[in-house]
Amino acid sequence: MAFSTERPTLPPLHTLGLPNPATTLHELSYDNSSCPRLHIPLCHRRQTSVCSSNTSRSSSPTLFDSSSSRSSSPSTDVEVSPPTPVLSISPLSRLPNQTPSPMPPVRFRLEPCSLEDAQAIVLIPPPCAPAVPSTLTTAPAPKKQQALLLVGHSMEYFRHPQRQLAKGARIHPYRIAPSQRADCHWRRRS
Repeated sequence: MAFSTERPTLPPLHTLGLPNPATTLHELSYDNSSCPRLHIPLCHRRQTSVCSSNTSRSSSPTLFDSSSSRSSSPSTDVEVSPPTPVLSISPLSRLPNQTPSPMPPVRFRLEPCSLEDAQAIVLIPPPCAPAVPSTLTTAPAPKKQQALLLVGHSMEYFRHPQRQLAKGARIHPYRIAPSQRADCHWRRRS
């Protein structure tokens, strides 16, 4: 005995009041100049400003009845929070009709140094470390663990005195330096 079930009909998407994906993608897109970049001397300079402001929170605006001077909803006291510092970073402004000049690609090299002076750390996990689970349905043959490049907050987290290194793991501290060879190559191409 075969059962036939009727599939429900869904309403059209435009009647659901969902955000338009094309508009959402456009709102989320950004200019490359607003992208955070690795700080290397002689790169784009950015202006920063710090300001402090008082913010207040209250309920929705009170509605007043014109015939009586009573409010139709109770008002609440305004809570004032302490000043909050705000850091805003704005990229260099461009003239609208000016096309940006091609910038050389930002290239750098890693130079070995002491752990105290390191700006980057290459962490090589021990061979017996568990592999990161794959999202594939069939697991590929186990392979050698890949090294991790730690910079920024992850490197500071790793440097913490209470952080212990797994037995068999190796670390290589490096200093980040601009690549002189890349600059020469760029000048020859232009």
